[in-house]
Amino acid sequence: MYDGNGIDPDVTVEDEYLGAATVALIQNGLIFDFASKYCGEQPNSPDLKTFKLSDADYNKFLDWIKTQKFSYATALESSTNQLMEAAKQERYYNELEGQLNELKKKIEANKASDLIRNKKEISEIIAQQIAFHYALAEGQAATSLSNDQTVIQAVKVLSDNSQYKSLLSPH
Repeated sequence: MYDGNGIDPDVTVEDEYLGAATVALIQNGLIFDFASKYCGEQPNSPDLKTFKLSDADYNKFLDWIKTQKFSYATALESSTNQLMEAAKQERYYNELEGQLNELKKKIEANKASDLIRNKKEISEIIAQQIAFHYALAEGQAATSLSNDQTVIQAVKVLSDNSQYKSLLSPH
């Protein structure tokens, strides 16, 4: 390699980023705590290769979260607060107050539905944590492989003989 760019992958997979609510749940230990509670109530391990958190269990999680005084701040909230402060310092606030407050209300309304909007990723992470509680890293891996986009894409390539051969052929 002379240009320093490295090697590009033959098949690209989009990076996935967790939402602010999901990150806060993890950082506050709430995913771990709920998984502990779940495993305590369900002493028998499910089949971890096919395990998914049910809608009923996710609803139990939502009810449980309400009792935990869970709160978090999003980057968008912080930026909006900074924008409001800048408007005050630069003396535009009086002219923009209505629009800024409306923006803040919309952000708060969207934030209120984050646990519903991010249900898929939160459910997957809860399932992985539950699997970890039952069978440590091996259980977590068994549960997470079915949702791993890199693994899913690799299986597709390996299942498609023509695509697999074209990737191995010189271009």
